[in-house]
Amino acid sequence: MTATFNERVRKVLDAPNLALVATVDSSGAPCVQPTWFDTDGDTLRINTQEGRAWPERVRRDARVSICVVNATETTEYVEVRGRVIEETREGGLEHIDTLSRKYLGIDYPHHYEGEERTVFRIKPDKVIYVNLLEAIPGVPPVSER
Repeated sequence: MTATFNERVRKVLDAPNLALVATVDSSGAPCVQPTWFDTDGDTLRINTQEGRAWPERVRRDARVSICVVNATETTEYVEVRGRVIEETREGGLEHIDTLSRKYLGIDYPHHYEGEERTVFRIKPDKVIYVNLLEAIPGVPPVSER
């Protein structure tokens, strides 16, 4: 079953909020990696430099869980559980520039000769939106605080 992103979820995902990507290592231990990401329709895209450990974990087990906390309202977050459905190096350098503009406002400043970047596309199976303040009676909405 494929999950989609509603308006509230998209607001959190489209802002420059850091993603925490949980994977599983070869011993079955959970590992969490902070990373930049963006959306493409109802999928997430994550870019990485080759040689890092977490891409190998994803290649071994495509299941991931991603938590994105709203940096300006930390009681709000989105969790996306899904799997990597595509891996490509095509457009990887351009994609990291796109992500850098989202997070830093400039092209990626750390390119080097021979750099290899991979883009992973993640299809969500489950999307969970949480705003902890909505569950507390009497707490005014963010717009009124």
